[in-house]
Amino acid sequence: MNAIVDTLSLMQGPQSESVRVTDIEVDRTAAVTVVFDDGFGARFELLQLRRMCPCAGCHGAREQGRAVYSGESISVLDAELHGNWAISIQWSDGHNTGMFAWTYLRALAEAARNDADSPEPETTETSSSTSHSGDLGHDGDR
Repeated sequence: MNAIVDTLSLMQGPQSESVRVTDIEVDRTAAVTVVFDDGFGARFELLQLRRMCPCAGCHGAREQGRAVYSGESISVLDAELHGNWAISIQWSDGHNTGMFAWTYLRALAEAARNDADSPEPETTETSSSTSHSGDLGHDGDR
């Protein structure tokens, strides 16, 4: 079965001065790919992204050495942009409180690029990106 791929179009408006995103692709069964305005791109596998959820509960669990998510697979049920600074994801395990800020995703990607042994996201340099629009099945404001 082919994976369902959704692409979010980023609205014009203020973003963090230090981190801007030009394109996001959400493959509901595999990965979230982010392209930053400097052409740097990162592909975050869903299982890794779920385990790195930045919400207070997941952050606290990681700090205490507890597993955030111990399943072998995960999928995205829905995703929503929050202004021009973050994306939230509703996971197939019912979790939906983490907001993945562009600064957080960029930091994860930079850490992976600087640590070749890290199981962090794949990163790529791109010369340009194209924003696409798509429906993630959510009718909220984006």
